[in-house]
Amino acid sequence: MMNKRINDSLKMDAANNNLPDKNWRVWKNVGDMWRGQVNHFRDRVMAVAKVDGRWKDISWNEVDLKAKSICSGLLALNMAQGESVAIFSKTRIEWIYAAIGLIQAGGRLVCIYHTDSPSQCEHIIRNSDTTICFVEEQEQLDKILEIRGNCPTLRNIVCFEKFDPPAINDVCLLEAFLELGSNRINNDILQEINDRVQRPGLDTELALIYTSGTTGFPKGAVITHGNTLFCCWAFTRVFPINENDLSFCFLPLAHAGGLTLTLFSSISAGCPIAVAEDMMNTAMEDMYETEPTWMFCTPRLYEKIYNKIIGIIDEAPWFRKYLIQSAIDTGIKVSGLHQENKGVPFHLRLLYLAYNFLVFRKIKDMFGGRMAVPFTGGAPIAPKVIEFFAAIGMPLIEVFGQTETSSIIMCNRIDNYRIGTVGKPIPGINVRLAEDGEIQVLAPWLVCHGYNKDPEASKAIFTEDGWMKTGDIGKIDEDGYFSVIDRKKYILITAAGKNVAPQHIENILKTHRFISQAIVYGEAKPYLVCLFTLDETEVIRFARDQRIIYQDFRSLTKNSKILEKVLQIVNEKNQELARVEQIKKFYILEEELFQDDEEVTPTMKVKKSVIEKRYGEIINKLYKLPKSEFTLHPRSE
Repeated sequence: MMNKRINDSLKMDAANNNLPDKNWRVWKNVGDMWRGQVNHFRDRVMAVAKVDGRWKDISWNEVDLKAKSICSGLLALNMAQGESVAIFSKTRIEWIYAAIGLIQAGGRLVCIYHTDSPSQCEHIIRNSDTTICFVEEQEQLDKILEIRGNCPTLRNIVCFEKFDPPAINDVCLLEAFLELGSNRINNDILQEINDRVQRPGLDTELALIYTSGTTGFPKGAVITHGNTLFCCWAFTRVFPINENDLSFCFLPLAHAGGLTLTLFSSISAGCPIAVAEDMMNTAMEDMYETEPTWMFCTPRLYEKIYNKIIGIIDEAPWFRKYLIQSAIDTGIKVSGLHQENKGVPFHLRLLYLAYNFLVFRKIKDMFGGRMAVPFTGGAPIAPKVIEFFAAIGMPLIEVFGQTETSSIIMCNRIDNYRIGTVGKPIPGINVRLAEDGEIQVLAPWLVCHGYNKDPEASKAIFTEDGWMKTGDIGKIDEDGYFSVIDRKKYILITAAGKNVAPQHIENILKTHRFISQAIVYGEAKPYLVCLFTLDETEVIRFARDQRIIYQDFRSLTKNSKILEKVLQIVNEKNQELARVEQIKKFYILEEELFQDDEEVTPTMKVKKSVIEKRYGEIINKLYKLPKSEFTLHPRSE
């Protein structure tokens, strides 16, 4: 009854106050938005990126010049309006040039993760009918060349960096491609570009963003210009960023969150973008140097920072440990009062200011010192991690969304958040819970136009009355805050008939600095078991402190002292779980999960079906262990 009452309340709220006004239709399409912002901001900074090892401010006009040259080059390759053009690269400034260029040429942007395998690339290129592909460097070029013969629509490849051999049919270096396009620009070309920019409407396809593919090949969500403009409008209405902010762009731009929330939302608000030099290795250093004010990121980075700081606390001298822990406890109290909309007593404010100067400021400096709004989404995150960031005065705003909704459906707000929830719906949409608790969305301008070349899957994501099924089980509290329990397909039913959400358990286990990944199983079984991967840095540090003799990291995963340490961690974390959720047996994998092995998605979501198939024999052996044993020892494998 409560769910029905809250659903009715939300529906009335949407009908009365929450419907989108015409403000989001300021621009005809995304290309028109770009043109409007360039004309407005001109020589002001649009992007900050490393060029020849030094950070450089790049103006809106400079970015536009590069994009126009790419657009002109695409016209030279006879790219027709609506043709699919792919970008196969990690996040970098050239990705942005290429995306804006192909959009102005009227192309359909096809997003490929820079780590995708040749078979995944082949699937995406064939599914999208890609004709031209931008690739980053030799590694990506080699993958495309490997499958090129199986992709009949692919005509041309443009490589951002030098490649070998230097002469390959229909493969061009970006530098030469820019020169080609620049040399062709004249009044006729500019008129052609202008005509192409004006042609798309709100229902015109803008991009194919491919899903994570946790259960098979990814599906291409058809994202329209209207989807994107509406998403930008809703996001910037909730979080009013502007030209005085600086977004940090390092999430893959092939990801809906990176593309829409970071890139296009920043453009729509006139907000400059700091582009990470190396999204995989230099993110923290880049943040420190560029001093951004907000960013969107998947939970992995925040979890690592949290575990690193907890590790520092654990190993600190007693007084420093007391100081840091006291500061965090004070921050949690202050954050709790904010969440309850209560005033903070003067003495507590004074104490918090002191702790901010002594402790919190140093943590914030890791993010550049100006970070006001770090967003997290794309995968679940433990409330304890969010609580920590809220305590230090840098509230971690959780966003819930999907590729099919350009990454956002609901979120917490800076001045109205509740830890452990994903907040409330963004403006202009309706959200309800189905009878089984599935979160469903009614948002014609937000939801994608199905999946490319997959009418059955496109039909399957909608209910008979037109609501999009997210596949996530959720709940709503009395104040209208939503919480996500788990993916519907991952809910376990034990042999005793108990429903268990493994995501909740995995998140709690990962809050220990030893644990990198935790994968829980137990469908139709008497109890739960878990596969772990360990944080190599933390385990090696522990081994050295304990004077453990070892050959390599793999040998450490079998070491008796390491096994005992992990057992201790499991027993501690079990105290935070209900009896039916507790882990009884576990196994430590010898190495981290890798996307190249198709064990995780580019956003580090575990492909459970792949892991279960790969380690199914080990999982079965865990259930055959005697009661006194907690794991498989080397002799029993």
